[in-house]
Amino acid sequence: MIPPIPEGIEEYREVEGKYPDLTPISSAQIERFIQKYGVPFLYFTRDPNNRIIGVIVAYSVDANLAKLIAGKIILNAPFRYEGGEIKILKD
Repeated sequence: MIPPIPEGIEEYREVEGKYPDLTPISSAQIERFIQKYGVPFLYFTRDPNNRIIGVIVAYSVDANLAKLIAGKIILNAPFRYEGGEIKILKD
């Protein structure tokens, strides 16, 4: 989970530099999504070993969001949980 503040993005940028295989999208993409859509948003993909990796950009995660992640994951597209519905965000 990344808090949508400069320090959170900077920490993600450092992880991206050291461990690029663990970051599903770039810090530049995260900044663009924040500017375009605000927060929260989620992004998941599969790594080369077919494991799901992802990022949640939000101020907090509640039980409803945790249930969403456990029940249905959208891959390779930014999305948000809004009003009890999944909303895919256009890049």
